[in-house]
Amino acid sequence: LLNSEGEIIGINSAIISPSGGNVGIGFAIPVNTAKGVIPELISKGYVTYPWIGATIQTLIPEVAKHLKLKIERGALIAEVVRGGPADKAGLRGGNQRVQVGNMIVVVGGDIVVKADDHDVKTSDELIRYIREKKPGDHLTLKVYRGDKFRDVKVTLGERPRRRQ
Repeated sequence: LLNSEGEIIGINSAIISPSGGNVGIGFAIPVNTAKGVIPELISKGYVTYPWIGATIQTLIPEVAKHLKLKIERGALIAEVVRGGPADKAGLRGGNQRVQVGNMIVVVGGDIVVKADDHDVKTSDELIRYIREKKPGDHLTLKVYRGDKFRDVKVTLGERPRRRQ
């Protein structure tokens, strides 16, 4: 994909075309994303991504109030994949579903409030931080568990690849 100056700005990846031709809505991978993965594609034939091995939800103030928590924001560990990095580190997933308003939230698990020195107020913030890492990198997560804060050291794994 080129801009009007002839510079490469992306790599075309898909097109939605009502006629089956090359006219329609195109999708492209930004060139900076491609640059970041090309060396690994060349050396391995695939790209690896960091993986914590947990399902994460955002803790919002309404849920925190309903649960009578001392904190209002963070990333709830809803589920931990058995044998995954979160499990090996001792992170705990939720054990009960509750409905707050029109939301179903899995509660009872750890709530991440910091990743290394970065505050975590939402699941998206934690996921974005993890995406900046590589498999094998170490994180220190500050979690809220049972009215106490504790540090949990996690070694990120490699996200399992999809079977083709």
